[in-house]
Amino acid sequence: MRLLIFLIRTLEKHHCYSKKIDPVKLKTDELIIEYHHLSILASLLLHEEQASEPSFALLFSMVESKSFQDKRFNILYNLGVWLRRGGYYSQSESALLCALRSANNAADKMKTLNSLGGIARHYGKNIQAQDYFQRTLEQAKKVENSKAIAISNNNLGVMAFEFNQIEKANGFFKVAYRNFQISQYESGELNSGINLLFTFALLEDHDMYNRALPRVKELVDKYNSDAKNAYFAWVNAFSEVQLSGYKHTTVQRGVLKQKFESIDEAGLQRLLQKYIAKPLEIEVALLPKKALGTKSLSIEARPWLKKAIECNF
Repeated sequence: MRLLIFLIRTLEKHHCYSKKIDPVKLKTDELIIEYHHLSILASLLLHEEQASEPSFALLFSMVESKSFQDKRFNILYNLGVWLRRGGYYSQSESALLCALRSANNAADKMKTLNSLGGIARHYGKNIQAQDYFQRTLEQAKKVENSKAIAISNNNLGVMAFEFNQIEKANGFFKVAYRNFQISQYESGELNSGINLLFTFALLEDHDMYNRALPRVKELVDKYNSDAKNAYFAWVNAFSEVQLSGYKHTTVQRGVLKQKFESIDEAGLQRLLQKYIAKPLEIEVALLPKKALGTKSLSIEARPWLKKAIECNF
């Protein structure tokens, strides 16, 4: 956590100082590439993605430079992240596959495979997503990274959900929850905790549900995310039906239906519709297909992007 705080502060300082630097005055490839690479990192961290494109364009005009080649993986991976955040999933996948070819260690392979798994799941390519997440776990174990092991197990639990393997999903979520606690990563602990409650409710394990509930509720209240609040509300409402036989009123169902619209993950919406909507007697509409469709940045206007996603350099 201290390292993360240090990194955030360092990048924030760079972002502030970089506005005082005239990049035209930077004389060497190494300085130019370092400047734009750090500018992209700062923009992604501060969620100012629109500021990144000029830096990407310049970097990909210097692909022959040794300084670019030294940072090739990081530049391509960050491009994949930038494209995914913009909703350009297909182009993000291409950039990440190119990055994977440049990944020379387990840590780099791990985060790239995990990102590719997320994109595959977005499109409902569950077998492919499961394969990516399993490969991510293998790399995470190599570097003995508790947080990465947790993320991988959580994702594999979600995939087990997709394949109707509830007990298997429960096992993955338990490992994820424990490892998130070990790594003191509360956001992940929250997500895997709600997932774990979901499986306890489906398995009608009243005791384990009640044992896990207080900590998960504490994290839900602490982070106060609309999407997480909605997910938790649905799971908790389902537990009331599944474990206590409670019947929700029309007003309560209306509130839950409205909360469903706060969930912007297509995969999670599908799972809630699949397992919970019917027992709660709620009809919901999934994200429209166009929201999952492939939108792309114009490569005609961006030859640098064409070069990057075709990986021909």
